[in-house]
This record gives sequence, C-alpha cells and structure tokens, in this order.
Amino acid sequence: MLSLQHLRAFGRSDRGSALVEFSVSAIFLFLVMFGLMEIARALYVANFISNAAPEAIRYAIVRGSTWNAAPCNSITTSQCTATAANVSSYLDSLAPIGVLTSSDYLTVATTWPGTTPSGASCSPQGVKNAPGCVVQVNVKYSFGFILPLMPNQNLALTSTSAMAISQ
Repeated sequence: MLSLQHLRAFGRSDRGSALVEFSVSAIFLFLVMFGLMEIARALYVANFISNAAPEAIRYAIVRGSTWNAAPCNSITTSQCTATAANVSSYLDSLAPIGVLTSSDYLTVATTWPGTTPSGASCSPQGVKNAPGCVVQVNVKYSFGFILPLMPNQNLALTSTSAMAISQ
C-alpha cells in the first residue's frame, strides 16, 4: 500500500526527466537538420538554373541559319538549325537528379529578336537566326519545398542569357 511518504517522494523524483529533455531537444534538432537539407536542395536547384541559360545559349549560337534549316533530330546533332523545342530538349537532358523537367516546374523560352547585340536590325530576308543576330533564353523553375514546416509558396528561380549567333 502506498503511503503519503511514498507519494511525496514520487513527486520529487528525477526519474524520466532525461527522456523528456531528450525528446524536446531531438524535435528541435530534427527540425533544424531537415530545414538545412531543404535549403541545401533549394541551393542545388538554384545553381543548376543559374547555369542553365548560358548552357542553352551555347547550344543555340552554334546552330543558326547557316545550316540551311537542317533539323536537329537529337540533342547531339550538329550542323543543324536549332528551334526553341531543341533548346528546351537540350536543357532537359542536362538536368541533374532532383530537378524536375516537366513543364509544371521547368520552363524554357528561347527567342530570336532579330537584332544585333547593339540593337540594330540584323534579319536579312526575315531570317532572325542569322550569324550576328541575338538569341535569348529565359529559364524559369518553380521550386517547391517538400517538408510540411517550410513555406507553402513555390520559389521562382530564373536565369536569362543572350548572345550573338556565331554560325
């Protein structure tokens, strides 16, 4: 039978306090750890997006109108005239693991404004992808955090690059 003395001793006992302290500390530790992992994942995708537009430009500037509109049948085809779809496919092929390439996440907009880098018109007979003309690529990525305690809104990551066509 429990006496009053046993009940008072039970209230002053330290037994089990380490478990409670550990659980509170572990929750905080895991929140910080998984939060850092999400931020690292966001930086990983942001690094790819920042390099994506210049890579796409390099692909497009060597595939101008000098190839007489020969189609680019694959991303490795050279001596062909690149279209916006070709540039987008090329960029999709460069995406590392963890970067979603569906149109819900990754958007690649390639334009040929028909001007030189100085802004003068350069489109002879309406050809906007002639050597010396500018090609511009705008890459957008909608990054979403996957952990429930991170922001619900998607993070918009963008990169733009423009360069003159060389051939």
